[in-house]
Amino acid sequence: MNKNYNQLPKIKKTTLLIYLLIFVLAPIITYLTGTFIDNQLKLPEFPIFPINLILGSIIFFTGLYIGIKSTRLLYKLGYGLPWGEVQSISQSRKLVTQGLYEYTRNPMILGYSLLPCGMGIMFQSLTMSIIFPIIVIVINVGIVKFREEPNLVKRFGEEYQIYKRNTPFLIPNFLKIFKVISKKEKPRLRTSRTLWISLSGLAILWVMLLKQNYDKSPIIERKLIFILFILICLVGTFAAVAPSILRGKIDGNKKDYDLTGHHPTCKNFITHTIKINGKKYCAGCLGLAVGGIISTIVSLFILITSLNIGNGWFYSVIGTFLIILGLFQHRIDVDNAFFHVVLNIGFVLGTLLLLLGLDNLSGNVLIETLFIAMTIFWIQTRIISSNEDHEKICLSCDLKCTESFI
Repeated sequence: MNKNYNQLPKIKKTTLLIYLLIFVLAPIITYLTGTFIDNQLKLPEFPIFPINLILGSIIFFTGLYIGIKSTRLLYKLGYGLPWGEVQSISQSRKLVTQGLYEYTRNPMILGYSLLPCGMGIMFQSLTMSIIFPIIVIVINVGIVKFREEPNLVKRFGEEYQIYKRNTPFLIPNFLKIFKVISKKEKPRLRTSRTLWISLSGLAILWVMLLKQNYDKSPIIERKLIFILFILICLVGTFAAVAPSILRGKIDGNKKDYDLTGHHPTCKNFITHTIKINGKKYCAGCLGLAVGGIISTIVSLFILITSLNIGNGWFYSVIGTFLIILGLFQHRIDVDNAFFHVVLNIGFVLGTLLLLLGLDNLSGNVLIETLFIAMTIFWIQTRIISSNEDHEKICLSCDLKCTESFI
């Protein structure tokens, strides 16, 4: 066997850039084309508000999760990339049958065909929600049937034939999925669920912003929203600088594994702590505290001066991007304490920027109240995600110096 057989494939920057651009251009083209066809054919808006937001965000982020997860599995387990049929060097070197591939042979097609469907429902477009998904499925099924599957038979032979007989082409066996999910580890399920709801909340805020026209609320009501946001920042900052006492107890025979904030000082948590002037701090809490202080100061300044902050679209886009990065930081394969400090600062500042954008573009208290509720939920999601990461580290550790560092 080639010694490089199990090495992850190298990703060229230009190829990756083209692949990532698809995720930017595809939604734009889908929206513009779908809206144009709807207007030309005078198709009705369906479904009605707010069902379109709830149902559409569920379908969209379910598809996004399936697409990203299946791509990651192909890369990590199969040592291949999605564009393997175009670039032979990127073809998978192992047949992936675990995870999502256990339920459907083509989870990527399933996931990415749900994206235009979810978008269409959110924007009440029949073209986007029905015609575009059919086009995506037809094109991809043709590629798989006439090119990909024959190549898989050549590369994996009987192994693929058995997998093909036992696994559906596209639509998974939902009864089997339900049985497996019911047995999954609870922390992981809880984290995935909260991340999914967090993204859905972001999507709903954006669709409300893009689709609906609102009258600006009285300035006093909008200032109350900022006061609530400041209170959230202050409480969050206090919680970050004074983390709660751990539930677990340290083994008396392992005195070297004491605590730094709410982390043990063992080497497994080295990427979770950062040293400043000889003293260790929790990287996540430090970032949240710094972000909370900056956001509080900026919010107070805006309250004292004026709520008119200029380019709302710019603030909204940057804020949304920073929030998503902060929420998913523990699922990004970069183990660096400074990296986590920066992402947590950005996470808090992202919520401030999104609030500034929403206030500038809509100025409606209903939307901003939903934002406040989602901010609290995003913080909780961030905590749950961090706890899961700590749990995974301790469960995989042989020292067993504590029951749980959470």
